Amino acid sequence: MEYPVVQKQTYGNPNGTFLLCDVVSAAEDLKRDYAEQADLIYLDPPFYTNQKYAVKQRVGTAGYTGKKDYLLSVENDFDTFADLNAYEDYLTSLLTTAHAMLKKTGSIYIHVDFRASYLVRKVVDEIFGQDNLLNEIVWHYRSGGRAKRFYSRKHDTIFFYKKRRYPYFDPDAVGMLRGEERRNNMKKSVDEDGRVYYSIHSAGKEYRYYADSVIYPDDVWSDISHLQQKDPERTGYPTQKPMALLQRIIRASCPPDGLVVDLCSGSGTTAMAAASCGRRYLVADQCPLAMGHLRSRLLQAGEGFSIQSGENAANRTALHYALGRDGNDYLISLEDYRILGYDNPYAQADHGTLSQLSLESYGITSGGGGDLSLLDYAAVGYVYEGELTFCNAVCRSPKHPMLEQLLRLTPGRGMPVVAVGDVFGNNSIYPIIE
Repeated sequence: MEYPVVQKQTYGNPNGTFLLCDVVSAAEDLKRDYAEQADLIYLDPPFYTNQKYAVKQRVGTAGYTGKKDYLLSVENDFDTFADLNAYEDYLTSLLTTAHAMLKKTGSIYIHVDFRASYLVRKVVDEIFGQDNLLNEIVWHYRSGGRAKRFYSRKHDTIFFYKKRRYPYFDPDAVGMLRGEERRNNMKKSVDEDGRVYYSIHSAGKEYRYYADSVIYPDDVWSDISHLQQKDPERTGYPTQKPMALLQRIIRASCPPDGLVVDLCSGSGTTAMAAASCGRRYLVADQCPLAMGHLRSRLLQAGEGFSIQSGENAANRTALHYALGRDGNDYLISLEDYRILGYDNPYAQADHGTLSQLSLESYGITSGGGGDLSLLDYAAVGYVYEGELTFCNAVCRSPKHPMLEQLLRLTPGRGMPVVAVGDVFGNNSIYPIIE
């Protein structure tokens, strides 16, 4: 079977692009293609832990309905380096690329912890200039666990740098109402217009602070919670940050319809936050699992996507489906999916698709009873000149754990295909053959 070569995948009306690439290897292309286009760059780079992280993947219907036995850990070595020099070389390449992509009015936020902060600060100062440091933001969070041999580590550091003299910054976009919370040594009163305020007298003067006035965050952020284990926002990606954190950064430092860039996409929170704030995004990661996580999150949110990726794993996977017609439309019902050479221990995690019943209503016989447990999403579309345009896509989610929809493909230009993605990050594209 001849499989199509696909360099780009699109669905719906995307607000941005995901690049599946090694940013260090692609540095010169990024500098050339996106020179001074980014209004804001957020980076959550490896922290030099030299540990392999496990990305938690729910397997099949059973995994998405909460059964712990159907939770798969997929190891990823995105934070392992040969030595400190190798890590510094990586940071230098990453931040040099970011500097070239950033507009003169742009700014960059670099998110680190105690292990990497000193070295990151050194490299950023060399590339951006130490005089361009605007803030060293402390994100203080409460999470489980308390140390007994030292003070508990409950904060990350976010370095906030400008590129040139006048960066875009809108504190009003992230301001919060002062509210009517009681304040020490202040008297609560109501003025002649009915507005609540708190007052204090000093040196013969009265200072009023109105409850409906706006106050701005300072450089210690303790009002944004760390993601807890059972937080519904969690995707299973170990380095995931909360949406609220990225939304604050984006609203403050990216103009409406501006471009947000993240070269360490991970779980895809930057892209999701940018889309929710009405900003465009360009995010990149070399891990196919990162691509899968973002695609699933966008599909669940009803957002389109644009993915630039040359990977097609169909030569090491096998998909079987039932095919029918309704007029000029194709009807596809997934039946079985295998990774060649892999004995799937989670075969009982799924129970087929409800779309098989729909096929029967069209007089199409479906075998059923196959194994679809490893699949996370499926789509149908057309490949034309190296671009795959999805016409219909479904993915698993806690609300929709089954791949239950009948995939319908209306007439279009190019080669008709079925595309699927699995829990290991494999992405496979199969021609539809009658």
